[in-house]
Amino acid sequence: MSLTTCNLPVDSKHKIIVTLDVVNDVNDQSQLSPMTSQVNEILSKNKNRAIVADTGYYNAKEIKDCLDDGNTLYLKPQKVKSVSGNSAYSKDNFRYQKETDTYLCPQGRELPYMEKSSKNGLKYKRYIGGEICLSCPVYGLCTKAKSERNIQRWEQEEVLEKLKKDTIANNEIYKKRSQIVEHPFGTIKRYFGYTYYLGRGLDSVKAEAALIGVAYDFKRLTKIRKVSDIVELLAA
Repeated sequence: MSLTTCNLPVDSKHKIIVTLDVVNDVNDQSQLSPMTSQVNEILSKNKNRAIVADTGYYNAKEIKDCLDDGNTLYLKPQKVKSVSGNSAYSKDNFRYQKETDTYLCPQGRELPYMEKSSKNGLKYKRYIGGEICLSCPVYGLCTKAKSERNIQRWEQEEVLEKLKKDTIANNEIYKKRSQIVEHPFGTIKRYFGYTYYLGRGLDSVKAEAALIGVAYDFKRLTKIRKVSDIVELLAA
């Protein structure tokens, strides 16, 4: 069984759908950079534009590709769960110390860099507590591992840390995301009555989604411009 995801970039001023795409993916984590590229191609990359996306698009490689392409991006990470189930000891509460290349745990103990690893084509460094974990009074709260606690750090982690700071600093912009993108989704589902696709097969669903998007944009245009102006612009 294939899963269909629709990606729908929307402009913040008029709630117009800029472009859309339908993919057979279980989530949106590989769609940030492709959709951003499409938006820049349509609207011109050289304008000062902020890209705001929800946590479903959070993917380290996609984020780096998007930022490397010169975009301003605001995106919050998904909440990191503690390996033990205690949120006080999630990775977010371990502070990286660049000067010593170590992580400082909530108990004030240092986890040194021990080895490199790789996952999904990305390279990581592993910081392992060792004996300091085994003698820690909150050992059972921090990890369920029979050995020590370890923290994994992506080789480009600074990119994600800066993104987090920038997003927090521009939280007012980020909070507008749902107001912007949910407008067309709400209109399409509630006003037009499209709650599911009728087509079968990816090409058919892509075409159906495109027609729905065009219908929405025309409906939206009639709220922004006079119909006579729209007809005149189309005839020009």
